[in-house]
Amino acid sequence: EQQYIDRKRSFSLASTETNSNASSMSDFDGAAAETKSAPSTKRLMRDFSDDKRNMIRDSNRKAAQKCRKRKKRNSKDLDKTIEILLLENELLTIQYDILRKWVVNEKAGNNRDDGIDDKV
Repeated sequence: EQQYIDRKRSFSLASTETNSNASSMSDFDGAAAETKSAPSTKRLMRDFSDDKRNMIRDSNRKAAQKCRKRKKRNSKDLDKTIEILLLENELLTIQYDILRKWVVNEKAGNNRDDGIDDKV
């Protein structure tokens, strides 16, 4: 518990220091805007050779196909699970109805003779 409190305290101290560096919200927004307008270090596809671009595109295409197959498989698995749960729900509903009728009959004293002699 003490470790949790120490971690929480150090996190709150770090966030306080971060907040104290920004004098106001408008300064913070301005800094964010400056960051957005700065030149990006992200490499663009046009920076690569044709072979490299084709290799990247091919790799991305394979990853997308794999993702779509996994999504389709998960969807089919969910459909099967739904079907199983619906059947189970139907069976449980039937069992419930049978037991409810049995309890009503027992409470009403409408015991039918099962051929078992209670007078032993």
